Amino acid sequence: MSKDHNERRASDAAYRTVFEASPEYITISRLSDGRTIDVNPGFERLMGYSLKDILGRTSLELGIWEEPELRKAFLHAVKSGSNRPFFCRLVTKSGRRVPVEAAGSITVIDGEEVLIVVVRDVSERVAKDQELARYRQSLEALVAERTAELQQAQERLQSALEALQVAHAAAVEGEKRSRFEAEHDRLTGLPNRSTLEDRLSQGIHAARQAGQAYAVLFIDLDKFKPINDSFGHRVGDKVLCDVAGRLRSAIRASDTIARVGGDEFVVGLAHMVDAHSADTVARKVRQALHDPLVVEGHRCELGSSIGIALFPRDGLTPTELIQAADAAMYQAKQSGAGIAFAGAPAASATQA
Repeated sequence: MSKDHNERRASDAAYRTVFEASPEYITISRLSDGRTIDVNPGFERLMGYSLKDILGRTSLELGIWEEPELRKAFLHAVKSGSNRPFFCRLVTKSGRRVPVEAAGSITVIDGEEVLIVVVRDVSERVAKDQELARYRQSLEALVAERTAELQQAQERLQSALEALQVAHAAAVEGEKRSRFEAEHDRLTGLPNRSTLEDRLSQGIHAARQAGQAYAVLFIDLDKFKPINDSFGHRVGDKVLCDVAGRLRSAIRASDTIARVGGDEFVVGLAHMVDAHSADTVARKVRQALHDPLVVEGHRCELGSSIGIALFPRDGLTPTELIQAADAAMYQAKQSGAGIAFAGAPAASATQA
């Protein structure tokens, strides 16, 4: 026996030992027709086929490829020289799908081109990848759920905040309205008697500090009762509102005007130099109320009687000045003078 023959036998024996003991799964098939000429025991165990079942048959005949068109793609990659692992799924004899990575090479055995395919079972890795994917998907879902809950909580908080702001604004507005209603006449919107006294107190204090006079006018509308009785309370109320508007236009913004009775008004005049200054304002007020009013088609002719009281001559407190001006107003009405000063005799009442 020649040395070459002995070396070949030794080489074949070594190849066979490696082939059969390899932990990888190996198949050898003819390149020309794809028929299997050998597989190692590991491939038999993986696929559940015996060597007898496999030899002489193609992988397509056995139905090993889950997607048969992938074999063409794999073969094309091998022929192109690609050595990258090719992922696919193989179908065992029992029908189980096994995820594998396959690597192939083309060589010549006994003068014929053959395809050697080495297969690695990656089921464990795929299972871990799938578990990781499920974990990641679960985590993403949890994050999305928590984000949605946080967004909903934020929206609820924003809604609660907006509702609180609306409630607060309503409370503030309600408080303002309540305070305004407590301090003002509901019909005309003018200050009421309690607010009047507070403002008169402030005016008197300022006048005392400045060494000036302070005047209080007490105004009573003439002919209002007949208008109210003839045309009704609605017309009467509108007449009072129009009167309030005329009084506002006849005095300064720094002065005070209030409704203290049905058709009675009081005006506080600051910075009065003397009685003449107060008389001038009273005449202006009386003239503003002299022109007829037309309310709901009714012509309403009013007149007014005005009493004037001066601080400190006629009183030192709001109550004293209002009472003095009220008495002067009755004197003006009884005398027909229209305007009268507190403490003045009827003969000295101002005619207007």
